[in-house]
Amino acid sequence: MKILIWTQHPEPLGQVIAALTHGPGYHAAFLRASGVVHEAFWPRLRERAATRFDRANAEVFELAGVTREEHLEFEHLFNYNLSRNITYSIGDLFRFACNRPSRDEHHTFCSRYVMHCLHAVLADDQMPLVRLPAGDWASPRDLRISPRLRLLADYWKTPAVPAWVSFPPTQAGDAG
Repeated sequence: MKILIWTQHPEPLGQVIAALTHGPGYHAAFLRASGVVHEAFWPRLRERAATRFDRANAEVFELAGVTREEHLEFEHLFNYNLSRNITYSIGDLFRFACNRPSRDEHHTFCSRYVMHCLHAVLADDQMPLVRLPAGDWASPRDLRISPRLRLLADYWKTPAVPAWVSFPPTQAGDAG
């Protein structure tokens, strides 16, 4: 499981998040097996291709111990969630800062969405963060400092291919 956490984010919303969370971690999202960024970002849940800015400013982390079956469950969940009209909630950012509950499951912010998806698929002992006031109230900075997430420092420098993808052997003489 790949989780992206941006350590630089020039947009005003990123600056608000940094002020509320007191550390580097401006945005959090998933990196799907296809290499697509899956994120809760204003105004709604979306997917997009990774950009040059992402490659320069987002750290890629891996949550160890996620099985092939769990990876497939995440992929299914991401597809399902895209059809649910989940919207980004700036109000929930301030509710988070004041330890107030979210309105509902159709309003979220980036790191809450990441934690919510993790809770939907993984057992409690696989979670990157525990002892949260609400199970999904975490900031990008909180995720970034989790000892359960392993930084893949050179990830953007190498082609991303999921571990379970296998390719047929090439034919002798293939130009490839």
